[in-house]
Amino acid sequence: MQNKFGTYSLDVVRRIALLAFYFFGFIVFLPIVFSLILIKLDLVNDLLFMVFVYLTSVVVAVLIARPLFQSERKFSWGDVFRYLIIGICLLFLANIVIGQLIEILFSLTTSENQQGIYNMLDISNYGENVSFLIPFVPYLAFITLVILAPILEEIVFRGVIFRWLRETQGFVLSAVVSGALFGFIHVFDSLLSGNFVDLVYIVLYGVMGLVFSKMYEETGSIYGPIILHACYNAIPTLTLILS
Repeated sequence: MQNKFGTYSLDVVRRIALLAFYFFGFIVFLPIVFSLILIKLDLVNDLLFMVFVYLTSVVVAVLIARPLFQSERKFSWGDVFRYLIIGICLLFLANIVIGQLIEILFSLTTSENQQGIYNMLDISNYGENVSFLIPFVPYLAFITLVILAPILEEIVFRGVIFRWLRETQGFVLSAVVSGALFGFIHVFDSLLSGNFVDLVYIVLYGVMGLVFSKMYEETGSIYGPIILHACYNAIPTLTLILS
């Protein structure tokens, strides 16, 4: 089926390796390892935990996905800028509309995922043993949420899942499947904690995934959705940091 991409530079082994690493290494193995290390060092802290997990994961994912970054490094900045403005507007519109509907129908004002970020940045939660981190909280949060998270998530959900499906399927099916998985992973903690009503946010995160897929489709480069994702995350992150 025709699409706007060139030859897919990730072979099947790399695709499977990236999926296996993300859904086992990032979701299960690394959290256990770094939790045990931080407990042993008496440095239990959500932000420090996220920095270590995401930094390690991005290094591994980028190394595996290196051919993708090399083959798609050429792109039009004009296209990226144009679709960046459109994408950010669509993302915030989706956030407002779907967020309002969720609040009206389910009396929820924020997702468990978002609340976890608020708690992570609240320095009143920092004990004396990790008080040395307080001056670095804005920088660590920015690095994790605006740089590391978008790179890792776009490699997996757009660079592997969407792009792999796009080889044989149309845009809509490829974007919906990758978007649904992207949404599911953002409400996964809610599922584990038994907060099932929070699962409704899979719709919001899924729509966000659709926008990121469209950015990838239009720019033909993995750098496109990474830039859009980073810019979108930067706005609320900077707002939280400054407040």
